[in-house]
Amino acid sequence: MKFRKELIRLDLVRDMVIYFILVIVALILIFNIDYIGRG
Repeated sequence: MKFRKELIRLDLVRDMVIYFILVIVALILIFNIDYIGRG
């Protein structure tokens, strides 16, 4: 039971890391488009 809980927590952390990376990539893309558009 305890092991299963740890596994769920690891899954949650992995999902948050993936989401965080996607958000950063999206922000970089938006910033680059904005920068190119102005330049």
